[in-house]
Amino acid sequence: MADSVIFSTIGTTVQSILTVFLVYFGGYAMVKSKILDRQGVALFSSLSNYLFLPSLFFIRLGGTLSLETFKYAWIVSVVGIGSNLFNVFLSFLYLPVGKPSQEITPWFIFALSFPNSVALPLVLMASLCSQLNIEAPRHYIEQNLLEVEENTTDIRYLSSLECIEIAELYIFLYGIFIVLFIWMIAFPLLDLADHSAIRHILDPVENLALESQTSSDSNDTSSSRSIGHTMLKQLTNPTLVAQFVGLLVGLTQPLQDVFFNPDGFLSFVTAAVRIIANGALSIINLIMAASLSLKLMDLKNFRQLFGHEDIGISRRTLISLLLGRMIIFPLIGMAILYSISDLILPDDKLMELVLYLAFVTPTANMTILLAQILKRQRIAEILALSILPQYILGAVSVTAFTLGILLLLNLG
Repeated sequence: MADSVIFSTIGTTVQSILTVFLVYFGGYAMVKSKILDRQGVALFSSLSNYLFLPSLFFIRLGGTLSLETFKYAWIVSVVGIGSNLFNVFLSFLYLPVGKPSQEITPWFIFALSFPNSVALPLVLMASLCSQLNIEAPRHYIEQNLLEVEENTTDIRYLSSLECIEIAELYIFLYGIFIVLFIWMIAFPLLDLADHSAIRHILDPVENLALESQTSSDSNDTSSSRSIGHTMLKQLTNPTLVAQFVGLLVGLTQPLQDVFFNPDGFLSFVTAAVRIIANGALSIINLIMAASLSLKLMDLKNFRQLFGHEDIGISRRTLISLLLGRMIIFPLIGMAILYSISDLILPDDKLMELVLYLAFVTPTANMTILLAQILKRQRIAEILALSILPQYILGAVSVTAFTLGILLLLNLG
């Protein structure tokens, strides 16, 4: 592997981590100076749910998706939701290792299961595409009527811009079903996490000791009705509605032309929505930074930064989350993908690279946003604190995993 690729990967990872810490510092300064408090964070969270996220998903799905691309790359979406659901299964098995408190158990599972599979991979791919020679997928050559040069032995390499464009599309496809799952299923379950029947699922031994089987069955029935009602209610959630609309527009060429063609009848609407969407990631990062800062100001000493019962998460739970999310789960996920990649994936190195990178990132910032939307501010602050060590370790682990993936795929 070329030294330039190695140093570029290290530099990009470290730069990404430093950017996150710069945002943290900005959030801390705003909290410290009382520009932003818990009510302000709650307001930003509501704005994200009702305005910024719907705009973001509509622009991403409606503007980048197409029926032709989805026919070729649908497997990326399937691998995305499949890997995250497998993470959920692993998280339940991992509970005895972390021993989270009953209060944070469902959030511990969520934080382990859903990595940051968009923002950080986008940054990494932007750097890697400028350094690597990646073969153009056959469908891309055919779809764009590209000529293959004779002196390349029928291999056509992607330019940096082409590589970034396709990688972004794959990354967005990866998250389509994940986002739908989060808002339609995970969100209602987290909302009902305090229900006794949900506690029965998460900690069956304790609850069996406390409740009779009759009471448990009654609670299960009540919980099922509550979950069903909450899921139906979610169908009117603006973020979820925007995802369905974005999918419809993206997969329907005439609608896509109306909204996203510069000469389209409703292109002015898209222009306004795009302006709002551009601020979505900034707002989410600010919510995360402010949540962390509010928690830091409650710490009594520096040692509590690494977990303590008094702050809502034990040191064992925090370290287990750190090692699980950044080391153990990525290794298991990549091993499984490697074992089945020849069976399910097309001959597309760029697609494989995007899929492998999605395993190695810290917990998704969406976790904190969901907690804030559900008015679980204490949980959001605990989660923000627990993600901080992941970015510290990520400077090493993400770099090492990325270099290993490049060697595995014979890239660079």
